[in-house]
Amino acid sequence: MKYFLLVILLSYLFSVSLAQDGRIDSLKNLYDNTNQDTSKIKLLLEIGDVWEFQNPDTALDYYKKALALAESKAKEYKGKKSEKDFTILKASCLRYIGIVYDSLGNLQTAEKYYKNALSADKKYDNYIGMAASCNNLGTLFYSLSRYDVSIDYYEKAIQYYKKVSDKNPEKPNLKAVQGISLCYNNIGNIYSEQCDLEKALDYYYMALKTLEKIDFKRGISACLSNIGVVHQDLGNFDVAIDFFNRSLKIEKELGNDDKIADLYLNIGVTYWEETNDMTDTAVIRKKFELALEYYNMALEIDLAMNKKSSLAKIYANIGVIFFDLGKMEKEGKARNQLFDKSLNLYEKAHVLFEEIGDRNGLASNFTNLGFLYHWKSNYRKAINCCYRSFLFADSTRHLIWKRNACDCLSKAYYALNNYDSAFHYKMMYIETNDSVFSQEKARVLAESGAKYEDEKKQILIDNLNKEKALNQAEYEKSEQEFERQRYIIWISVAGIVLLVLFFISVFRLYILKRKANILLAEQKAQIVLKNSKLEQLNEEINAQKDEIEAQRDMVMVQKNHIESQKKEITDSINYAKRIQDAVLPSGEYLGSVLKDQFVISIPRDIVSGTFYWSNTIDDRFVFVMAGCSGFGVPGALLSMLGISYLNGSVRGNRIPPADEVISGLENAISSALKTESDKSGYLDQKENTVQLCLCSVNLKTGKMDCLSKGIPVFILKNKQVIEHFDQEFSHINKFEINISENDVVYISTMSLLKLFSGPDFNNKPYDLKTMFSEISEESGEIQKHQFKTIIENLLMGDNPDEDICLAGFKIL
Repeated sequence: MKYFLLVILLSYLFSVSLAQDGRIDSLKNLYDNTNQDTSKIKLLLEIGDVWEFQNPDTALDYYKKALALAESKAKEYKGKKSEKDFTILKASCLRYIGIVYDSLGNLQTAEKYYKNALSADKKYDNYIGMAASCNNLGTLFYSLSRYDVSIDYYEKAIQYYKKVSDKNPEKPNLKAVQGISLCYNNIGNIYSEQCDLEKALDYYYMALKTLEKIDFKRGISACLSNIGVVHQDLGNFDVAIDFFNRSLKIEKELGNDDKIADLYLNIGVTYWEETNDMTDTAVIRKKFELALEYYNMALEIDLAMNKKSSLAKIYANIGVIFFDLGKMEKEGKARNQLFDKSLNLYEKAHVLFEEIGDRNGLASNFTNLGFLYHWKSNYRKAINCCYRSFLFADSTRHLIWKRNACDCLSKAYYALNNYDSAFHYKMMYIETNDSVFSQEKARVLAESGAKYEDEKKQILIDNLNKEKALNQAEYEKSEQEFERQRYIIWISVAGIVLLVLFFISVFRLYILKRKANILLAEQKAQIVLKNSKLEQLNEEINAQKDEIEAQRDMVMVQKNHIESQKKEITDSINYAKRIQDAVLPSGEYLGSVLKDQFVISIPRDIVSGTFYWSNTIDDRFVFVMAGCSGFGVPGALLSMLGISYLNGSVRGNRIPPADEVISGLENAISSALKTESDKSGYLDQKENTVQLCLCSVNLKTGKMDCLSKGIPVFILKNKQVIEHFDQEFSHINKFEINISENDVVYISTMSLLKLFSGPDFNNKPYDLKTMFSEISEESGEIQKHQFKTIIENLLMGDNPDEDICLAGFKIL
């Protein structure tokens, strides 16, 4: 519901990109007819600015062309006055390029360009440029949920902007003043995100006060909206709506449909949150109607603009309304229909959050899904969704999401009779809820306490003045009389209360005794009647007893026979498992070739259809991970065929090309399975596909050639994960890469990615890649232990739906 003011570059933020062919042609004409290099660089930046929203790649080309010209001219005029001008233009080019990479989600590259721009501006104390770069970095680290780093950069940006604005207090630089305000606003958003609402309000009011000095309406509107959000969180709903309407009035004057839609959404959320403490269902439904009315107005605008980030939030909020309406219905068709509508909207929101890479939205939506599945009695799905939300909220210190996730987890574990886990998350919910309360209400309670103390002091002063006006003797007499009367009153009241309680107890005992006597008489009559029926039933039961005992003996014989057969089959499969393990490469062999390595294989049905194979020929180490169709015994048989083929393919210390290995392996399996008796079509060629990854590494040079079909490959270089895989199993992905010292190669089956990515198996494996980055420096044994522990926790004691295999190794 909160929208963040993304201040990437002030000159960029406050300009209007017309994106018209006529403007581009005009700028190109100016570029062709000018001889000044500084003008050429500025015109290239303007042309890129026009293209940025329509075609980021084209904009990037113009920005890089401007950067190349600025760098060459800075070197040409080194040591001269013009070097400063071209260096500052170079910094601008670097910031513009960083903006494009930031908008494309390439945050690591964007960070590098922003820092290079900051360094270039520092050389000549270009405070406006330095502030813009710090602002960009603050926004970038906010998107990564690294709030402390983000606040630090915003504070630096404020200091740089103040150096510019303080030069002429009577006529301050507008860009500097706007920059100061927007930094205050962004810091306020961070504290609001962390539920430190007192600090958030302080920064929002500082931002508002700064902008009112220059009457910058767009910024004033944003500050009013954010202040409204804080009052919304504090439960001051009428105040919140007032601030939103004041902001809405300004945005309508400016004709800003984007912000108008956001404000409609905020007002709708306020009407929904207002129902939290209500009990009158008629009033609640009326508030829900108002909320839906504003949501639909926001939806109409955002659909026309195709604004995916806002559409995702609207779908999620409408889903919450239908979910709450469903909870108000009795169990039955009406409730299920409302829950289905809610689930459909949550799924729409999930797709959009995933598409735009909004991890905050995904975490919030997972909590919504968790509560919905809990009400639908699908407790395991509820736990899966809320646990993902809990992990993210705990890592980012988002107290409200953490509290909601703990609440859902506690209820779901309780429903599954897992009382230890239910108690654990209930205690975390209580602790987190106390933290949220203390942070959100501290300011209100402090103000109330101060007011109470002032009133108390005033009353005390008044009493002292009255005491001075009274005669000392009369005061003592009245005090004694008052004490005597108070004593008599308390004695009388106590006696009356005790008498009333006595009569109530006697009357209650009489009523209970009378009810007990009536109940005993009714029970006696029922017992007599039931005894006669039991005697009749006893004769029938005795007659059936002999027949049941005979049938029981027969069942026991059959049971023992079935258990004997099951044991023989299980023993046979376990023996097959030992045979399969024997033909796989041993840990000792892999350890003798590689610096550090581990392999985790978790079959679905004891034996696996996924296998791995390795060999060392001359200076090359070859590692293969492959998965054949099927699970259990059929899959294991196919994997044995695959291993046999790979062993046979090594002739004369040479392995065929990877393409031939894949096609040859598929043909070998298909040929081996073709029989005249196969008339069912089960062994059709279409079913005998192979997912395979073959990595060939030169142990001396570190160069690795890799071919992957249906199996992801992750390479961790300098704590950054490089991902190679195609979700289309029929596509073959070839690539080569130089492996450096301490680089780690991870190869896994798609089943592991599905396990980590939740209900939608097309999700990008954010959590898995984060784990690769965090534990890559550990030894192979430690990595293997940590991965197995996390996989077992995700499986929650169940077998996986598919065979899982994960290999990791360091070459140098």
